Parts: sequence; structure tokens; C-alpha cells
Amino acid sequence: MKPAAPEHIGLMLTDRCPLRCGHCLYACSPGRTAAASPERIESTLAGLEQLGWREIPLHLGGGEPFLVFDTLLRATGEAIRRGFPLEFVETSGYWYHDRKQAVSCLHLLRLAGLRRLLISATEFHLSQVPAERLRELVELAQGVFGEAGVAVERQSRLTLGGRAPYSMRARLPQVPAVALECDCAARLLWSRKWHVGPDGRMHTGYCAGISFPADGSIRAWYRDFDLDDWPVARTLVQRGLKGLLAMAEEQAGFQVDPHGYVSECHLCQEARLALWRVRRYAELGPDGFYRELEVCR
Repeated sequence: MKPAAPEHIGLMLTDRCPLRCGHCLYACSPGRTAAASPERIESTLAGLEQLGWREIPLHLGGGEPFLVFDTLLRATGEAIRRGFPLEFVETSGYWYHDRKQAVSCLHLLRLAGLRRLLISATEFHLSQVPAERLRELVELAQGVFGEAGVAVERQSRLTLGGRAPYSMRARLPQVPAVALECDCAARLLWSRKWHVGPDGRMHTGYCAGISFPADGSIRAWYRDFDLDDWPVARTLVQRGLKGLLAMAEEQAGFQVDPHGYVSECHLCQEARLALWRVRRYAELGPDGFYRELEVCR
């Protein structure tokens, strides 16, 4: 059993972000420093080509990709050069302070082949990025890419995983652990929306903190993928949350919180955090994600 081939792929160029948004699925933050190298970008795109996936739409994001602008520019040009359909670059706009510099950056991306910028203006970002700054960035970007080339996202795609369970729990009911269950196989293996981390780890679904080291070759990783090689993922797929809880209790002394959890993802993350502290399982990563959970708690 292996993950279903993706229908869309996001390349995370960095996990660093100047913000620490309460809804961030991947728990990006100012303290995280991973960034994709030029060699990593080239090997990732080459691996996707080797798998025959060059027609799959891509987007570039982070973290905040404009914090690693040279990498963003290189990744844009390389994706276009290889013939990938690059749908957009995603940004919070927090980086924008200087009009002249911003116009220069946007024009360089346009020259590299980018045709669309996605600017997030959700309530989480607007709580930290002045609305006037975002409006000015939207106008500047429209001057470079045209109105059709700038999308403004106003509604959060809130998944109660990552940082969200901790930032939202005061506003949400707590559900007992025994009442929580989900189709973990669907979330982990069948979502068909992948992200490739800046360290080359493969995120095959929306289970933040479960990602597979590809060891430099996406083609070999996918060709040889065997669920039995990944004990935590296998337990979730075959035995669900209850199986994971039993595993975390036996191996890490995990005990459920009698006050409950805001979601099945919240419960799963807490059990995986206990296992991660034991540091036995390669699919529990990146480490920065779990370090952020410790801060959130």
C-alpha cells in the first residue's frame, strides 16, 4: 500500500515565517530555519519528472517564500524551464515594506515565468499584517501580473491540526478521546494533495508532523514505498487512532487528557508528540514541527 499519486504539489521553500499564525497547519515560525537548497529544488523537480508527473500543477510556498527570495526566484525559473504548470506563489505579504524593492521582486518573478500571486488576507494574517499594507501590495502586484494574476484569499482553510487546536481550544468544545476517530488512511494516503518540505520530506496528506524522508530520490522513495517500513503511519492506517493511542501509551507512557480534545487531529498530535520525544520513528518529523507543538501547549 502506498500513497495515491498527487493531483497537486506544493513545494515548501522554507519553514521560516515572520508570523506564528494560530491556524498554521505546519506550525511555521520565526524560529524555524530550514530552507531548500538549489540542489534540493533541482532534485525534487527531476524526481517528479522521472515519475512522469510533470503535468501535475505546482505551487511555491512556505513558511514565507519571500524570506528566501533568491531561492523563490530560482525555483520559479527552474519549474518553468522544465515545463511544470506553476499555478501560483503563496504569500502572507508580511515581507512588504518597501515599494521599490517589492516592484523589483515582482517583476523578476514575472520575468522568470510566474503568472499568478496568491496573497493571504485571512483573519489570522490580518491580525498581524496591516490591511493597508496588504491593499498596497495587491495593487502593486496587479500592476505586474494584471488583475487576473493576483488572487486574494480571505477565508482560512482551517484544519484543526498543526497549531490550530492550541490557539482555538478556548473557543471550541472539548471532546473525550473515546469519542474521536477518523479515516486516517484517507487523510494520510488518499488526499492526493502533497507538499515537499524544504528538507525534502514528503507530506502526502494533511497529517502535519507525519512526513517521509525521501533520502534525495523521490522516484526511488515512491517506487519502493512500503507502509510496513513506517510503523506510526502503518498503525494509523490499519488500526486508526485507537491503535496509535495504544502504541503511544505502551512506548511513551502517553495518557489521554480527561478534559478532552478539540479534534481527532489534536489527539493524534498529542500522542505523536509523546512518541517523538522517544525519537524512534523516522516519519515523525520534521523535528521543528514538534518543537513548535511544545511551545503551543
